[in-house]
Amino acid sequence: MSLIETNSFPYLKLLGLGFGAVISTLAIKKRFEAEGKKDNDKVEINEVLFFTGDRAVCRKHINIRKPCHQNGCAYNFLSKMVKYIEGAKKTLDVCLYLLTCEDLCNSILSSFKRGVYIRVITDCDMSLSTGSKMNEFRKRGIEVRMRESSYIMHHKYVIIDKKILMNGSLNWTLQAICGNDDNLMITSQEQLVKQFVDNFDFLWSKFKHKKI
Repeated sequence: MSLIETNSFPYLKLLGLGFGAVISTLAIKKRFEAEGKKDNDKVEINEVLFFTGDRAVCRKHINIRKPCHQNGCAYNFLSKMVKYIEGAKKTLDVCLYLLTCEDLCNSILSSFKRGVYIRVITDCDMSLSTGSKMNEFRKRGIEVRMRESSYIMHHKYVIIDKKILMNGSLNWTLQAICGNDDNLMITSQEQLVKQFVDNFDFLWSKFKHKKI
């Protein structure tokens, strides 16, 4: 008679303890994964993208949708910007001097199609420039407001869900992304984001009678 047969009860008891340990381990792992995901949602965002003039070669990477291995590849930076925009869940406040980049325009339109509430402020003269996407936004149902003045509306920032700010010298054009020396700061610092939220609301109210 085998050991299993002669000592079946202790063997089964040991086997049961083994299964119990595996189940407990899986449960603990699942709990830690859930807690980790929850913590990641609260991680503060603070990064700066530095666009450089020697990355003009990266324009072809945008065309073929494949990044190079150089630090600061324009395609990687553009992809990151698109990812933040398309991550919007409720609101997107866009305050840009100029927007002509197709990928960024499409990401905004895609967010609008998903039900994200979008407001756009731009410069009056730049809204009429070649490649400007402002008329496209208006045709799709996004309200666009602007400053009609001999002075310019030169802000270049976007606020996502009133929690994440993208702001810098960068014009949202392919030329700037692939050829200019520019910067774009991305942050979720509450006090900083709040000031831009207030500024956008102020401009939105100020320009309320100046729709295109």
